[in-house]
Amino acid sequence: MVNLQDNYAYYVLTVLATIGTLAAFYKIYAELGDLNKFIDIIKSGNANFFRHTLYNNYTIGLLSLRYLAIHGCAMAILRRILFSKRNFLDTLNILNLIVVSLITSRLSFVMMLLEVFVIWISYKEIKINFLKSIILGIIIFHILCFLNYSRNINFYKERGLGFYSGGISEIITYLGAPFQGAVSIGNNYNYIREYPFRWDEYAYIETSLTTNSAFFYFFRYYDWWCFLYVFFFLLILSFVGGILYNFKQNYLYLAFTTLIYSFAEFWRLFWFGSGIMLTLFLGPFIISFVVIIIKSLPIWKK
Repeated sequence: MVNLQDNYAYYVLTVLATIGTLAAFYKIYAELGDLNKFIDIIKSGNANFFRHTLYNNYTIGLLSLRYLAIHGCAMAILRRILFSKRNFLDTLNILNLIVVSLITSRLSFVMMLLEVFVIWISYKEIKINFLKSIILGIIIFHILCFLNYSRNINFYKERGLGFYSGGISEIITYLGAPFQGAVSIGNNYNYIREYPFRWDEYAYIETSLTTNSAFFYFFRYYDWWCFLYVFFFLLILSFVGGILYNFKQNYLYLAFTTLIYSFAEFWRLFWFGSGIMLTLFLGPFIISFVVIIIKSLPIWKK
């Protein structure tokens, strides 16, 4: 087993995350041909261009490794505040997450925060400092507002919204649409069966939104059988999570935090089989295997 504080596991994680981040950045840079354009796009609030470019002729492989930046940044923070370990690679891991959050997914930042929180409370007793909590909440809110505004500044300007009002609007949308999608099933199940993809007509959700309740998604495809399917699926994953919970001191605990985030998001979307979740879940296993192989080499034993 590979300890969560193992330096070599951290090095392997950093290398894989950096390769994935550079691959994603290079694909976008190749399309732009100029680093100044990259900065101008962020300033102009058109950062969604990066995501669209990245997924143009997208192939699973090196690009998927960018998701490991979530684990990398979380470990960089935890090693400093929890294990009192500092390394020059910490800065690189934080930069990797910044790049990934800007060019692909704002949720990468949220996932990293949850991972840090889960591991932190697993090792230490929670002591809440009201003032620090307020300050941290303000900082996180501003970061999310910036990531949101860098993508949708023109959308919000057209609706008379600014930096803060746009951020609050996004929170309302994030929370409201999934709830609206779920409750719409009760009164419209016959209509949903006939027109499963016209959710704007019976759930009154904008067609541009894609995270409109996991239950809503499953009902469209499996009808009332969806509840039985969800029950057994979550039961199995809960069992897997229970096993991984016993590896608190191990790198496999990162896979546990991935499951926790998937459960936390389930009311909104089904991420268990997505590329990002598979990468984050399998990554710790692969990293542990690589480290075990490295340490078993004759040169290591010498």
